[in-house]
Amino acid sequence: DSPYYKGLYDEGKVIVLGMPVNFASDEFAAGIVKGLTFLSENQGPYLVHCTEGKDRAGFTAALLEALMGAKLEEIEDDYLQSYVNYYHLDPKADAEKCQMIVEKNVHEMLRAIAGLEKGADLKDVDLAAAAETYLTDTVGLTADQVTALKTTLSK
Repeated sequence: DSPYYKGLYDEGKVIVLGMPVNFASDEFAAGIVKGLTFLSENQGPYLVHCTEGKDRAGFTAALLEALMGAKLEEIEDDYLQSYVNYYHLDPKADAEKCQMIVEKNVHEMLRAIAGLEKGADLKDVDLAAAAETYLTDTVGLTADQVTALKTTLSK
């Protein structure tokens, strides 16, 4: 329904991945490789989305933010924004619910990226190094691909 979006698609500026919600699956990892390789080979701006913006897109955004040096609190705030946008959650009025969402969702995503067990403390984790290791050791990007991705994202 969007001529602009159709134009981007026709120009090869859109990649459709159809990834599962399970971010620990091999199929998810394969989608991450395809998607991030695509980003590294194409100039931004980028729009990463899924049905609600909290699972596949949420994981991808947290991963990219971590890779680029975002602090834990910044990643948490950005992740919660999808709940504000989609569910109209109020972070001030729903502070307890927000904390539960952060702990159960984005913290578990970050633990998976860092190779930590469920519930492990994230306070002293170098998220940038963890993201880089995740991309090379877990999903199989090369160091050159990670460097290209970081270069593209920093422009």
